[in-house]
Amino acid sequence: MSNNGASTTTSAAAAVSVSVSVSVERDDLNLFRVGILGCASIAKKNAMAIFHPASGCTVTAVASRTLDKANAFVNEFVKPGLGDTTNCQVFGGANAYNDLIEWSSSSSQGADLIDALYIPLPTTLHKEWVIKALTKAKKHVLLEKPTALNEADYQEMLLLAKEQGKFLLDGTMFVHHSRTRQFLKTVHNQNVMGDLKRIESGFSFFADQDFSNHNIRVQKSLDPLGCLGDLGWYQIRMALLVFSSFKENDNDNGNYYNNKLPVLMSAQVVDCTLNQEGVPMEATCLVKFGTGNDDNDTNKKTTVLSFHCGFEAYFRQYLHVVGTKSGAFIDDFVLPKKQQDNNADSSATSVGSSTPSQSSFRVESMSLTDHDIWAVANVETFHDDVENTPVVVQQEVLMWQCFSRLARAIDNTNNNGGGSNGWGKSQECMEAAKLTETSILNQRVLDALMTSIQEGCSKVDFDVN
Repeated sequence: MSNNGASTTTSAAAAVSVSVSVSVERDDLNLFRVGILGCASIAKKNAMAIFHPASGCTVTAVASRTLDKANAFVNEFVKPGLGDTTNCQVFGGANAYNDLIEWSSSSSQGADLIDALYIPLPTTLHKEWVIKALTKAKKHVLLEKPTALNEADYQEMLLLAKEQGKFLLDGTMFVHHSRTRQFLKTVHNQNVMGDLKRIESGFSFFADQDFSNHNIRVQKSLDPLGCLGDLGWYQIRMALLVFSSFKENDNDNGNYYNNKLPVLMSAQVVDCTLNQEGVPMEATCLVKFGTGNDDNDTNKKTTVLSFHCGFEAYFRQYLHVVGTKSGAFIDDFVLPKKQQDNNADSSATSVGSSTPSQSSFRVESMSLTDHDIWAVANVETFHDDVENTPVVVQQEVLMWQCFSRLARAIDNTNNNGGGSNGWGKSQECMEAAKLTETSILNQRVLDALMTSIQEGCSKVDFDVN
C-alpha cells in the first residue's frame, strides 16, 4: 500500500519497514548518518538538531514500537530535512528496535547506511540496547541521560564501546554550548572570582496530574532515578566542570579536555519526596568535592554543591557559583532562553532552524557605603559573541557536531591501527575520553544520592584513595 508516496511492507513478525524518499535541496554526501531508536519527545528535538546544516549529520533510519508514531515522526521531523538521494528506513511494530539493529548490522544491507544510533529510550532499557548497538550493529552511540541505572552498568557499556572502537556519548547538551566554555573561563579566573567555595542551584518544573501519574520519569520500571536522573544530572555535571582544574589547549578551538576532575568526597539527600513507587519527585541535596587525595598537598580545599531538583515547584533553572570575591549567575543554564529577534518572524519555525539568541551570564559583587547604610552592587553581564557569528547555533546542534567529529576521529584512529588502547591517543580521542570520564562521575554521584535515599537520607562517603 502507499502512504504519502512511501512504500510499506509488513512482515510476519509485525515489524513494518517503510522506505521514504523525498526531494529537497540538501546534499547528504559525507554526512554522519544516524538511526533513531525510539520516538520520544526528546528525539524530536534531536532530529531537528541533526538536520541543522552545522551538525554534519542526517537521519537514515527510525524505529518505534508503534507504526503510526514512527510514520508521524518521519513525516514531521525527517522528511523536511532529507536530501535528494537519501532514504530513511522506518521500522514499526513489536520488533522494531531489533529490526533496525539487524538492518544496520555488518551482515545487512543497512550496514553502510548508518554510522551511529541515537537511543532516547527509558533508562531501564539503556544497557540492553546500547550493548546491541555496539556488539551487533557495531555503531557509535549517543545515549540520553541518565546513562544507566548505576555506574557498574555504565562502565560495562563504556568498556564494550572501547573494545568495539566506537564512541559512546551521553546527551548532556549544555556541555557543548559556547556560553558554558566562557562561563568556565570566567569562574576559573581568580582575579574575578577569588577562590571558589560553593554552587547553589535549583532546577524544577511543576508537573500536572497526568505527568505525575503516567510519565515514564515517575515510573520505577522505566526511570527509577526520577527527578535526580532527569534534572539533578545537569546540576551535578555543571558542578563537576566548575570545580575542575582546567587547561585550555590553543589548538582545541575552545573545547576543554585537559581538565583535572574534582575528587568526590560525600553526597547526601537531606530531604526528598517519593511517589508511591519510591521514585524521587523532589530532592534537596549536598555534594562535597575535594581537590585531591595527596596528604602532602598544602593547597587542598573542599567545595560544596547545594541543589534542589524536582517536579513539584515552578520552572526554574538557575546556577550560582560563589567565590571569595564575586558570584557568577546563570538563570537558564540547562535550556537557554529564547531571545527576541527583531529582524525575523517570531512565529516562523522549521526543522533544523536556528533562532538567534544571545545567551548570557553575570558576575556580581557587593560592597557597603560609609557607615554600612547601603549595599552597592557591581554587576558585569557577559554575552556570547554573536556579532561575528552569522548563525547562532543551538547547543543540541553543537552536541551532534561534536559527536560526529569525535566518532569519525575514533574511526580514523582504528582504521590507521591506533585504537588498540581504548579509543586511541589523538587529541580528539583524548577529548572523547574526558567527556566520558566526566559522565562516569556524574553517574557515580547519582548512585550515591539514590543510596542516601535508601538509607534514610544518610550521608554517603566516597572512597578517595
